[in-house]
Amino acid sequence: MSSSHSLPIESAAPRVFGQLAYGALFAIVLPLLLAAWAVALDKRVALPTIGSPLAGVVLAVAGALICVAAVVVLRVTGGGWPMSPYPPRRLVTSGIYALVAHPLYLGSVLIAFGASMAFGSAAGIWIVTPVLAASCIAFVWGSEAERTEALFGARARPLLHLVDSTEATPDLSDRVSVCFLALLPWYLVYEAINRLGPWRDAIGVATAWDARIPVIGWTEPIYFLAYPIVILAPFVAKSRRELRELTIRAWIATAGSALCYLVVPTFFAKKPVPQTLFAPMLEWERAFHAPNTHLPAFHVIWVMLTMNVYARAFPRTRVLHWPIVFAIAASCVTTGMHAIVDVLAGLLLGWMFLRIERVWRAIARGAEWLAHSWAERRVGPLRFINHGVYAAIAVAFGIAFITALVGETHRGAIALVAVAAIVGAALWAQWVEGSPSLLRPYGYFGSILGGAAAVAVTGGGLRLLAAFVVAAPFVQAIGRLRCIVQGCCHGRPTSGIGVRVSHPKSRIVKMAGLGGVELHATAVYSIVAGLFIGALLVRLWIAGAPVAFIAGAFFILSSLARFVEEHYRGEPQTRVLAGLRLYQWMSIAGVVAGAVLTSLPSAPAPAISSLSWPSVAIALAFGVAAYFAYGVDLPESNRRFARLS
Repeated sequence: MSSSHSLPIESAAPRVFGQLAYGALFAIVLPLLLAAWAVALDKRVALPTIGSPLAGVVLAVAGALICVAAVVVLRVTGGGWPMSPYPPRRLVTSGIYALVAHPLYLGSVLIAFGASMAFGSAAGIWIVTPVLAASCIAFVWGSEAERTEALFGARARPLLHLVDSTEATPDLSDRVSVCFLALLPWYLVYEAINRLGPWRDAIGVATAWDARIPVIGWTEPIYFLAYPIVILAPFVAKSRRELRELTIRAWIATAGSALCYLVVPTFFAKKPVPQTLFAPMLEWERAFHAPNTHLPAFHVIWVMLTMNVYARAFPRTRVLHWPIVFAIAASCVTTGMHAIVDVLAGLLLGWMFLRIERVWRAIARGAEWLAHSWAERRVGPLRFINHGVYAAIAVAFGIAFITALVGETHRGAIALVAVAAIVGAALWAQWVEGSPSLLRPYGYFGSILGGAAAVAVTGGGLRLLAAFVVAAPFVQAIGRLRCIVQGCCHGRPTSGIGVRVSHPKSRIVKMAGLGGVELHATAVYSIVAGLFIGALLVRLWIAGAPVAFIAGAFFILSSLARFVEEHYRGEPQTRVLAGLRLYQWMSIAGVVAGAVLTSLPSAPAPAISSLSWPSVAIALAFGVAAYFAYGVDLPESNRRFARLS
């Protein structure tokens, strides 16, 4: 059925022209650009191909049929075309939209993946298609979902959906949705990392204790028990809230564990299988496991997440909860599938993922405490503010890290680029956000543009650019602590777990008028995303990936993260252009720039070098200078650049 809400009909000519241009962009130009990107990347990166041409054709055709079905129902029932700037006049929830909320994006991803497989493009499979999928998710999450609800109101849920957080009894579609939304993403990520194979510099985790523990065949059924426990968990949950919690925890666990698999280079050689009654089962298990997806033991994590559901559904069996977890954890070792450290890591992370809401609440309360830690000291006309210390630490760390990445012979170029990044941040913010009440703001995109321009001037090339962007996520993560104190980069109101700030010096209170309101902790979102991205980039650098690819990966990943983060921000001074915030448009440009960079030829990243004392001294000197730039001002002056708040 379609919603009764409808949109007014606009002037025909401009709308038709806009629709034609928009349709050509996404139906012709974008697919051609993605194909060209895949072809260029295949020459730059060495990745394994998977599947067969026939399987690829089947997937691509399936994706095309899904897209056609979506277009037809949008045109016939919705009275429009699949174009966000030109939405249909009526909300469509029938046909393919009754199955999934965003069939066009699903179909497009299947077409990209299938075409990549059919043509044997490893880059298309491993890079282009995942970036396309991540871009679709970012756009829905950061814009389209909320805009659709604003236009038409809440839509009826499709068959596959994220279950709502109520105490209502789940129906079959709720339970099936968890299987697709929680289990399927984990399986795809797990298998993808397995297919990539172990890192060349992977370190074995087997210890002398592991060597002393024999493979005990009869414990294989205990190990196997994890599969029915996990698969049946969605069907025993008593409330939709439990299913939603399981789904979100599974997403977080999948992302966190995948980061460990990719960033921590370890391997564990499986022990020989003894000839026992359960030898065939053990051999079957071995066929699905690779040596690079063992730490942490997700077998343990899954059991911990799902046994929590059983404990709530059957309270009288709660006493068996932890004995079953520990028995399966022990079987991971006694079947020779995991090392002891794998299991310990699984238990630790599983415990954290089970309590992720408490962890997030504690982080939010810590951010609140930091936001109220503002302190200042006057020395004549100067004001020294404590939050400048975080900028000082960030810059000092960044200079030292970049020097270690590219070598001390580039210290002059590093200094010039660092200065240009700070100046660019100040100039950009003056142009975009400057106001009588905010005379010395700093803008992230200005620092990126200023630093990139300086790299070009110095002739440092892609190697220097890559070093700066590898350090950038960590520099920004530390710098965001300053943002929390100052109140910049703050979020908009939320009904969930956020932060409340009432300090009179905070920009949240002075400029936005949101004192005491629960806000999205966008600065914390940025920190988490930065640490995640930074860890991946460091791993690429250590692995000797091409420096152009590393630089491009930064722009793609950070821009996608910023697009979503910007959706939750609440600064009143940020402009909105054509339905998107200014920095969301900048993020789209960043993804495009990243794609171009990854396609350029370049040398592999060099080894990380140690630092001499002069380099450490230079880094500390830059930290002191950064403190004066970000933490010292003239509060009584109204001159440009004079006042920080």
